Amino acid sequence: MKVQPYQAKLDQLTPRERQTYFELVRLAAPEEMIHPEYQVLIPKGACIISYRQLEKYLDLTRSTIRRALVRLADRDFIELTHLGQLKGKDGVHYRSMVKIKHYKPLPAHTEVSEQEPSLVEGLIKLEYDHLTQRFDSLQTYLAQNRTRLTLTERAQLDRIIAAYQAALNVVGSNKETFQR
Repeated sequence: MKVQPYQAKLDQLTPRERQTYFELVRLAAPEEMIHPEYQVLIPKGACIISYRQLEKYLDLTRSTIRRALVRLADRDFIELTHLGQLKGKDGVHYRSMVKIKHYKPLPAHTEVSEQEPSLVEGLIKLEYDHLTQRFDSLQTYLAQNRTRLTLTERAQLDRIIAAYQAALNVVGSNKETFQR
């Protein structure tokens, strides 16, 4: 299995560095915008944050966060720009702009639409697909080995195939469920 260079770099991070990186990805702006509080242009994939805010989000000490940010910058995951003191809702604090390199927005949580199958329908479809696959493979096996099987083996295989056929008829009785 070929490992992507990005994944290999991620695997080398410590758990705290990884936790910090993924929290920064979560906080990153999905598109270029003006920060509503600081009135600073934020490029896509960046966020403005203080160590105090990160300390609350990550439940880590500031020194650990500082080390993690420096290592992430050294390993080319982020660009770190110190903005100096900026006044925010939480007071005047030193803040940094963190830009995620190779930023891809996290997929947004989507509501379950009416076209998506319910859990039961999904399980039924999964079982129907499995039964169909097994039924087809048994029929193929029977066709390829018909001359080699004894009458007793052939009768046993016919009963197994009939059982799969009956199961398919029961599970697949409502075929509209599987047309999606």
